[in-house]
Amino acid sequence: MDTRECWRFIYAHRKAFCDQRVDPEVTIFADLLRKMSYSSVLDVGCGYGRHLLLFAERGINVLGADWSETAILQAQKALIGNPASCKVMLRVLDWRNVDGKFEGVLAWHVLSHGTFPEVCSAFERLAQLLLSHGICLLNVPAITDSRVEKSRRRKDWAEFIPQSGTESGIPHVAFSTNFLTNQLKRASLNVIESHIVGPTSEGCSHISVLCSTQNHPPRKTLLSRFFKSRCRHSAASFQTNKIRNASPEVYVLNWREPNP
Repeated sequence: MDTRECWRFIYAHRKAFCDQRVDPEVTIFADLLRKMSYSSVLDVGCGYGRHLLLFAERGINVLGADWSETAILQAQKALIGNPASCKVMLRVLDWRNVDGKFEGVLAWHVLSHGTFPEVCSAFERLAQLLLSHGICLLNVPAITDSRVEKSRRRKDWAEFIPQSGTESGIPHVAFSTNFLTNQLKRASLNVIESHIVGPTSEGCSHISVLCSTQNHPPRKTLLSRFFKSRCRHSAASFQTNKIRNASPEVYVLNWREPNP
């Protein structure tokens, strides 16, 4: 069963990603797009569409693409009755085959799925989907993720297959921060801001990266300051929330800058 069929099976037969809570970093990304008066965004592998309305409610046209019919149908149901749904378009489609270019692209817990060559080629396709002034927010597992067996770790990256959880059986690639930055550069994507999120209560660690097709230092500094300040505030407030209310899952924990 290839990766595509694995995901179709997961959405059809497992209770995968039913939680519709949004990630704080994605909210910050949506605010950033609105601040820049951007009007189009692609949600790569949107799944059940938990982040679609973040953009639509800010007046941004959003295309959600996923190759699971089950996921797209669920996303359509979630939009019923919301006035902002007119800003949302959904397609059952491999995101690599999406036509057009966008001012923003969200690739949240998506690009790491597959073998190492497949993931690296995904970075190149991501760059092709961005307009010349576009920005992208992506998130991939860090090489320090506890799901990565130490015996399978190379110096800068590792392939692993989770043995439990909703993503069990799906090939993943984890990265070190420096190696990920270099891979993005090869794909003509310039890193604006990056940080490490985790570990979560399940031992998962991820690298979040805000990147752009442009290398314009003044603009890069402004974007970095906005995103970093908001992330720090979000991490602090969510850690406080975790102490006071232990039951909700916390998406942003232990915000820290990667080692230089």
